Amino acid sequence: MGRTAQAVYDLNDQGKIGVFGIGDPLANREHVAKGSLRACLLWNEINQGKLVMYVAKLAYENKIHTGSTFTCPFGAFTVASAYGKVTGATKNTVIFPKPPEFTRSNRMKYDS
Repeated sequence: MGRTAQAVYDLNDQGKIGVFGIGDPLANREHVAKGSLRACLLWNEINQGKLVMYVAKLAYENKIHTGSTFTCPFGAFTVASAYGKVTGATKNTVIFPKPPEFTRSNRMKYDS
């Protein structure tokens, strides 16, 4: 992601070519500040793993089905019942919540 953002900057194409990805805020702060990287997402792998284990437990207990909604410590979730044009989800897919987004306006709060 950093090399792509640097290439956009070198071509002076900030605002014309959008670069967006998953990455480390500190490593990408310069690119976000220059405008060559619009944003990056901050995944929480620990909570994702916990959610996967929660879903596995519900499936084992036969408490989760297509179209059902369940609540866990991370929020409420729905099991997709059909293909979602926006999300790309297929039947029986649990959609994870949107992760925090590191942008030009909030980049300085991520300093460690």
